Formats: sequence, structure tokens, C-alpha cells
Amino acid sequence: PSPAPDATGATAEPRTITAVTLARGHPSDAFAGAPWLPGGVKTLSYVVNTAATREARRRGADDVVFTSTDGFALDGPTSGLLVAHDGAFVSTPTGATGILESLTVATIMDAARADGYETRYELVPVAALFTADAVWLVSSGRGPALTTQIYIAGDDLAGDSVLSGASGATVRQLTLALAPVTGREPGALGGTF
Repeated sequence: PSPAPDATGATAEPRTITAVTLARGHPSDAFAGAPWLPGGVKTLSYVVNTAATREARRRGADDVVFTSTDGFALDGPTSGLLVAHDGAFVSTPTGATGILESLTVATIMDAARADGYETRYELVPVAALFTADAVWLVSSGRGPALTTQIYIAGDDLAGDSVLSGASGATVRQLTLALAPVTGREPGALGGTF
């Protein structure tokens, strides 16, 4: 991964990472008919997340985008998924997907709405990651990490760029603006995509 922006934010480059898709092993609605299953809860066991991160590194990537068996992007081992597409911020819904709600994603979505952006929680097809304006894996620990390459598991890691729509400068500006996700004033996101 690239270095995080400096404390002043002056001329800093956004943190960038590469990711590989790894199957979670269940469809996107696996928890719809079984609300008693502990999907979407934080547990003390990070074995799956640690194994996924280890597999990403073995494959030459920095992080993971978990996918469902029916072709949707879910989240990362320790991060939420945020996608910029057609002027909107989109993230995976909780509930039937069984993913844990990301407070960092929720904070960014609230700030984006306050700045006039459209926000949606909906299933994101894996293929849509490659036509998105930008893709971030976000967490409270590292903030937004712009995902510059996503590899499909099973491929030879040739890598497909996920920055096809917005200009690089706009994506960098948005990524740096997303970093201070708390205590923001409306208008801080700026720019369009």
C-alpha cells in the first residue's frame, strides 16, 4: 500500500491499495431466511479475515474484496466497500448479506448526502467494480484506501484497472476529502465524478 496522507493533508497523495476478489462461499442473500445466524456481528475470531489477508498477499495484492457466490462484491476482511458510480456513492447493504455494518462507510455516506451526492446501499456486481469511477476499502483504522487494481481470484493477477471513469485528479481529490470522516463541514467533498 502507498503511504497515508500526511497530518496536514498538504499535497499528500491518497493511500492506494490493490485487492483480489475472494469468495465468501455463500450467496448474497444467505442470511435472509435465517436471521438467527450470527451474520453481521463482530466476533472475537479473526481467523477467516487473517486467512483472507494472507491469501491476498500470497497472490501479490494488499487486501481482499469478498464476493458472494452469485457474483456480488460484499466487503473486505476489516473494511467496508465504497464505490463511486455515475455521480453516486454506493455500498453493500447489511441484513441478508450477513456483512457487518461499517460505521466508517455510514459516516462517509452521511457526509456525501450532506454535500449533495446521491448515496445508495445496494448489491454491487463484481463486474461493476471495473466500470466504477472509483472503489475504496474504508475502515476507521486506515481511512479510505483507493483501490487502484482489483484482481479476480483464479486469474493470473494481470489486474484490471478500476479507475476507468473519473479523472485521476478528481479521484485523488475525493479520496483525500474522504479521509477526515468525522467533524467535517458540508462541502468538503467538492468536485464531481
